[in-house]
Amino acid sequence: MFYRLKCRQAPSGVYLKRFGHGDDDKCWWCGGTVSQTREHLFRHCSWWMDHQNEVLKGVGKATGWKGGTCRHVQIPELFSIDECDQAVMDFLAATDVGKFPPKVK
Repeated sequence: MFYRLKCRQAPSGVYLKRFGHGDDDKCWWCGGTVSQTREHLFRHCSWWMDHQNEVLKGVGKATGWKGGTCRHVQIPELFSIDECDQAVMDFLAATDVGKFPPKVK
């Protein structure tokens, strides 16, 4: 899943809508009214907030950056800096980010 997200090929709302597999691109996790992008999932989605804080702590620990610097790292940077890989993979392992939406019964 890491590489699919890195290449913007993971099943997010935006991706699925673009290829005709979804009616809209809104976030199905938080039920929000914003597009489900990597930026949203890693920074703003209220459903994953605790995990977002953990990934930033992991990035800070791995890179030596202070909290403020971690909060401003751009998502493409997050996927391009090798030291951030483990924190991102831990985030993905702890969440369902990058997976297909849950089935509605």
